[in-house]
Amino acid sequence: MEGGKNYNECFVVLHVHFVYLCFFPPSVFVFVFDGCVLLPPPHPPNRWLRDNTPKDTRVMAWWDYGYQINGIAERTTLADGNTWNHEHIALLGRALVSNEQVAWETARHLADYVLVWSTRHVGILGDDLAKMPHMARIAGSVYDDVNASDYFFVNREGGLSNGMKNSMLYQVHSYGLDPDVPEPVHFEEAYTTKDAMVRIFKVKDVSEESKEWIKIHHTYPPALDDLLAKKQDFQQRL
Repeated sequence: MEGGKNYNECFVVLHVHFVYLCFFPPSVFVFVFDGCVLLPPPHPPNRWLRDNTPKDTRVMAWWDYGYQINGIAERTTLADGNTWNHEHIALLGRALVSNEQVAWETARHLADYVLVWSTRHVGILGDDLAKMPHMARIAGSVYDDVNASDYFFVNREGGLSNGMKNSMLYQVHSYGLDPDVPEPVHFEEAYTTKDAMVRIFKVKDVSEESKEWIKIHHTYPPALDDLLAKKQDFQQRL
């Protein structure tokens, strides 16, 4: 009966949420083991981007958030739900799961800001850290310097492997919220929501030469040629 109770409670919440949608901006539901949680809408961080960054700003974020960034923030994102190029997603994943120095050497040629979801800090584990093993698997399928087996949870409570703790993603996800996480050198905190569910960091020393190249040629800048030469094109195995 307990499961039925939770189902009924979620049904009521969903009904209320449906009515809410008729009058207010949408929110996001997350279902957890003992019920469901209504997250705040994705508007605050995206509105911050829209109101506080130049129109030609590029945002590095996992592809899940691409449409939100495009539609609400009105800013360019490196990937979205329609990004079919596996090698490009692998490049993005490699940057997010690598250590800060390696990540920055890619990010400064492609992006101005990095956006991550950090709901773990309010007890909801399904944020970008939960997605990191998947990011690593995609990155490792194209780049040999990413070993997906280094990225895993060490226990049921969500403890992180050393590979995850050494990543740029973890650093921008938890700096200032976890006393054990050092301040990033190449990324500067720009915005964190009041509930600490979403964080935005500015990429330091962005390559304006690469940015201009991309505007003109609509392709990767020459500064990434050496890295791109190391990739192995992914072939889907049925």
